[in-house]
Amino acid sequence: MRLPYAVRASALKKLSIQNSPPAAKFIKLGTKGSWEDRCLSDGTARLAFYEASHEDALRGDRTSLEAGFLETGRSPRTATDFARQVLEFYHAEPDTIWITFSRGRLWWCQLDGPVEFLSSNPEVCPNGSRLRRTANGWSDMSIAGKPLLISELNGNLTAVSQFRGTICDVNASDYLLRKIHDLQIPKVIEAEGARATCLQSIRDLLALLPWHDFEILVDLVFSRSGWRRKGALGGTQKTVDLELELPVTGEKAVVQVKSRTDQNELDRYIADFQYRYEERLFFVYHSAPKPLHTSAAGVSVIGPDKLATMVFDAGLFDWLLSRCA
Repeated sequence: MRLPYAVRASALKKLSIQNSPPAAKFIKLGTKGSWEDRCLSDGTARLAFYEASHEDALRGDRTSLEAGFLETGRSPRTATDFARQVLEFYHAEPDTIWITFSRGRLWWCQLDGPVEFLSSNPEVCPNGSRLRRTANGWSDMSIAGKPLLISELNGNLTAVSQFRGTICDVNASDYLLRKIHDLQIPKVIEAEGARATCLQSIRDLLALLPWHDFEILVDLVFSRSGWRRKGALGGTQKTVDLELELPVTGEKAVVQVKSRTDQNELDRYIADFQYRYEERLFFVYHSAPKPLHTSAAGVSVIGPDKLATMVFDAGLFDWLLSRCA
């Protein structure tokens, strides 16, 4: 279930990132992220610093804020840093991008409106001493609607999540803005083009393989994907070319390999598969009059496009090239 106030990035105003790119700041939502659910659901950013004077912060009086922190026993260095964080929360530019990390994703927003002071007593208001509301809620997606998964982000950006304080600058702000806007640097675009060309070459080469070499290739692809072959390659069983097992889960599967085939042949193999004990059937081919499809449970159809990607990911391009040369 999506959070009620979290919005798709495509609903937000597109940001200018060329002439005057906005600043970017990281904010930790509560100790160890304890306020994340609340903030992401109600579209707010909250701050602790209960000892900070709301009036001093509104005036931007850094000296008074630092003095207040010193009175609570903070070191001069800590008092200075705490005052900085409070003032950034109050007075950052309106177009500043604020980010946080939660639930395996990066979330971003822009803050809107004045700071709302809640309480200077953490027992009275344990969910922050003050808050600001977001302009359009928190978003975990790019402008085009692509999820911003932490696992897919550069470590230079995600490293900011290790900041021990509450608010800090995002050094990888250019990269962050490109991810939000679904933009790539020229080198990445060039590499993606080279990869697409390579995949097309693999698809072309697959059609040149004789049936025996094609079976060997499919066997190698599955073995490098973690599957273990239980039965001999090929054989006399008319519905099976490979019998496989996934050691980690114990899942069993059969593979039918066809150089050239059609939808009718696929349907016949699916009908025969219902009498077998394995959980999955992989039907692999490289040529057909039209792309094959099925909605049968436990059946995966792997055509030339998918197989080309699997060959590439398994590092078998050179093997394929040598068999076709």
